[in-house]
Amino acid sequence: MVRDQNGNILNLNPSDILSQVEVFGQHEISELAKSPEKRTRLLERFVKQDATLAQRKADIRRQLEQSRAKILDADREFLQVEERIAALPALEETLKRYQPAGMEGRLKEQSLLVREEQILKTSTGRLAPYRQVIGDLRRTLPIDQAFVSSKTLEVLPRKEILAQIETVLSALNHKLESLARQMQEALEAADRGLADVKKKWELRKQEVQAAYEKILRELQKSKVDGEEFIRLRRQIEELRPLRERQNIIHRERKEHEDRRRSLLAEWEDVKAEEFRQLERAAKKVNKLLAERVRVQVTFAGNREPLFQLLKDQVGGRLSETLEALNKMESLSLKELSDAWRAGKDSLVQKYGLSPLQADRLAQASPEVVMLLEELERMFQASGRIQYGLKPVPGAMLKDLDFRRLHDYFRRILRASVPEDTNIEEWTRLLKNLDLMTEYSGQAAPSIDGMLLFGSAPKRFLPQSGIRALCYPGITPDYAARADENLKGGMRMDRPTYPNEVLREAIVNALVHHDYSIVGTDIMLVIYADRLEIIGPGKLPNTVTIEG
Repeated sequence: MVRDQNGNILNLNPSDILSQVEVFGQHEISELAKSPEKRTRLLERFVKQDATLAQRKADIRRQLEQSRAKILDADREFLQVEERIAALPALEETLKRYQPAGMEGRLKEQSLLVREEQILKTSTGRLAPYRQVIGDLRRTLPIDQAFVSSKTLEVLPRKEILAQIETVLSALNHKLESLARQMQEALEAADRGLADVKKKWELRKQEVQAAYEKILRELQKSKVDGEEFIRLRRQIEELRPLRERQNIIHRERKEHEDRRRSLLAEWEDVKAEEFRQLERAAKKVNKLLAERVRVQVTFAGNREPLFQLLKDQVGGRLSETLEALNKMESLSLKELSDAWRAGKDSLVQKYGLSPLQADRLAQASPEVVMLLEELERMFQASGRIQYGLKPVPGAMLKDLDFRRLHDYFRRILRASVPEDTNIEEWTRLLKNLDLMTEYSGQAAPSIDGMLLFGSAPKRFLPQSGIRALCYPGITPDYAARADENLKGGMRMDRPTYPNEVLREAIVNALVHHDYSIVGTDIMLVIYADRLEIIGPGKLPNTVTIEG
């Protein structure tokens, strides 16, 4: 809310006064820190906008979608043609049974008529691709010229020069619309010409039909089915051109694939440029907020779109697959799609998938692999805001436990340490490990440093404690038998629960605790029939309660 100088609430939003400022609540910030998508969009505010890149990206995405549709249409048509052609050998074999009766000679005229009829049908079909071309052209018209409108260009210093683009595009639009009309007129003229040819052919057909019916009556006396012979001949003549159609489909599909490969190369270039822009934005943010936040950009930081695609399009039990892909330090969509197309063995060898789950992926439709190639947000990079690097206001080097620091450096890192009185050297050493950072011109422990080595971390970080409660029954009540804060990492030994299990559960809660949520301790609750350890925050990426 916004108040005036006297404390009265005004009918204004903060954004009405400060347009570049947004107000986030504590839980909104926590949600923001967990969402790669939201973090990336937040980082994009510091990216210098490039309208040309955005337009290029939109064009490539649209063309990729079109290429996918064309390839899938070609696959469907090829299968349909293949199914129809499969009947051709049996029909030709059946036709041979009529040879002893001399049917080819006696019904030669009618057989030729069937072939002529098929030629007429084929001629009409030859016009179909051009009807589609005209339709595609009309759908792209008129050309979008909003990006060079006078309103868009009014703030640009060289708007008079750029305004000429609109003139060029308007002229092109006029010529293309004229061309579309001419093509439509040409097709209509062709339709009329073919209709005239068919009319003349129909007259000839009537003459042949009379002689054909006379032959049929004679064949009936010999108990030979002449109509069945002509029906077989018609079916065969309809199917034979499909062999040529198969070759055409195969050739067109290869052209679509070649075009798609070029588009995918452009697609990767665009995403790489977006990534470089985010990297530059991250450096800018790190410089501006050096004492508060460190942003790290990773090229495949957000893999959730990939995992969601696999769940939606492949389905089934994929937990091992998602885990294997999530563990990979770097992941290339192109390499994954290439391995997918190569088959089960390639997926097993390259990504360590189980044979069963690799086979499930390999059996998925070609569309799934193409959708994988077109994924966008996953590889637009995700900014990682490292909350643990924030300084702890008011804390100093003396607030860290030197006994634990000595143990860590000597026993864990096997490194030497300076004298306790050498404040400058200790500060330098701890800064190198991000255990201390700069705050208002002075060195202060970071949140990570305070949590790991603080003498009294709860004094500075109230949310860093563990609250233990014990209830007499199986549900919470106000008559708790105990309610105390655990201090110094101490734990109570209880025979009911193995020490190793308790230790692992508490350590996990401490490690995965969301310390950006202020005022929320880890809860250790003991009931009559169970023990619960509850930490604030969400599950990590790809992890579910069921998993």
